[in-house]
Amino acid sequence: MHELEFCHKTLFIWEDWRQDIGGKLWTPGLLMAHFLAYLHDLAAHSHLRAPFENKTVLEFGSGCGVTGLVAAILGARVTFTDLPCVVPNLRLNVEFNVQHLNLPAEHHSVVEHVWGSP
Repeated sequence: MHELEFCHKTLFIWEDWRQDIGGKLWTPGLLMAHFLAYLHDLAAHSHLRAPFENKTVLEFGSGCGVTGLVAAILGARVTFTDLPCVVPNLRLNVEFNVQHLNLPAEHHSVVEHVWGSP
């Protein structure tokens, strides 16, 4: 389990190494999450509207869910998607952090999606 801080909030993220690449925490996902937090801070310091508040985010290939969870912290409604074998760990991360951070559960969902399927 990893404890990651974004926007003065702590995310708890579990990896599942049995899921091949989808169950791992990847540096590009962490970089994207930090970039979302940076955009939010930049907007706040420039007295602009929060860029993710009340927006809808559809994340393909959510993996462990870090990037989508940061978007959720920043006020977005997020649909997390990944392959069926990845969804159990993704759902664990999303449900735990939504409850831990007291985010509105109805604003976030986890859905199986096989890339290339309709």
